Amino acid sequence: MLKYKRPDFLPIKTYKKMEADPLNSLTNALSKIDEKDGAAIQLVIRSAPPSWRKLGAKVASKMQQGKKFEDALKDAKGGFGAFFSKAFKSKPKEGQMGQEQYKLSPMEEEMVKGIEEKASK
Repeated sequence: MLKYKRPDFLPIKTYKKMEADPLNSLTNALSKIDEKDGAAIQLVIRSAPPSWRKLGAKVASKMQQGKKFEDALKDAKGGFGAFFSKAFKSKPKEGQMGQEQYKLSPMEEEMVKGIEEKASK
């Protein structure tokens, strides 16, 4: 069974972005099977549940608001972690400017685009 290391709403490299044919290694392996032997490949594909799309869209939205990925994920998931991080976050003192908003790096901007694209499918 294959499993993602990172959250499954994050984009993965698709055939459009790959330099080599992703099925090439599979067809090469199948071509080496003897004629009297057999092999089968089974793909089980199903639609993602709506909650999956919502979480990905929330994370992308939070990142566009200037949050780092980890913080956006915590906020999007909600629960006690998000509650305590908001409750105990230090507030700027009088006369001090608020914290500067986090600027997404080009790689993070690409991640947001990828999340939105994947969540829209």
